[in-house]
Amino acid sequence: RCLKDRGFVRFAVDPAETVKDGVPTYKTTLTFLVVDSAIRSGMTADVIMETGMLPNAIVIPAGTYQPFVIDGIEVDIYGVDKPKIAGSGAVVKITGEARVLLRGLELEETGGTGGWGVLSEGNYAHVVLDQMAIHGAEYGVAVLGQGSLTVSRSAIYGNQRVGIQFEFADFNLSSNLVFRNGSMNVDGNVGVAIGVGSGYFGHNTVVDNGKVGVSCAQTFTIHSNLIWDNTVNATMTCQSAGNVIGKGAAGRCQASVSALPPSQWYLVQLGSQCVDPAPVSDSTPPAVDFDGQARDDWPDVGADEYVP
Repeated sequence: RCLKDRGFVRFAVDPAETVKDGVPTYKTTLTFLVVDSAIRSGMTADVIMETGMLPNAIVIPAGTYQPFVIDGIEVDIYGVDKPKIAGSGAVVKITGEARVLLRGLELEETGGTGGWGVLSEGNYAHVVLDQMAIHGAEYGVAVLGQGSLTVSRSAIYGNQRVGIQFEFADFNLSSNLVFRNGSMNVDGNVGVAIGVGSGYFGHNTVVDNGKVGVSCAQTFTIHSNLIWDNTVNATMTCQSAGNVIGKGAAGRCQASVSALPPSQWYLVQLGSQCVDPAPVSDSTPPAVDFDGQARDDWPDVGADEYVP
């Protein structure tokens, strides 16, 4: 008899184990919350306990895997312990009217030139990237069609030409580290290239990129970003609201320490101009920083929120 839709039980698990055949087990008591005359004293039952469900989801364990294509489907892909997807060409290619969430993956393009970490070619594709690490490609993230792009709490670094590029997509980019992209000495190198869609670009750290840090295809206001030590920090069409922009050691909000893991290279330092700045008009500041730490009422500039 299936009772899963009745909201029928409360369960309690004994804190102490009961050892049976050398295996510790835990007594669990199920209490019926709804009277059912078909359930009688002395009956036995098989119980399957479902604690949660992720529809249309794939969970990838730690390891190294081949590139893949997502063609016009809705799917959420979660990584456990940062599995690596590595290969040449497009490491993850998205086509058609797909709806895709990628969370907790490392993407490494190994072909040298002409490759992408994430390539979305589908019109009206909706792409969400969260807690990702994307490096080694010519283009880290490229969205060529219409649709939408959300990137949060991700490290986009060491891509040869462009970190993130989108042309017509609506977008939300926040709490990301975008650094050391654009090693190829060619025009068009940029950390983040903002297209002609509408959206939000705020509280990102864009540093040490070749050529241009942030470019805007049209006049657009960017909020509370740390944009530092790029060859050209930002194009004139990027209007500044509360950003910290500059070059050189003096005034830099953080120290780049290459011996640390990439995610720790650009943590803000107490006493810098990025910590507890004066409030600015910022319609949708992210609730958490790159590390998942809550931002306070006066959120720090850039991807990192200083926590003592």
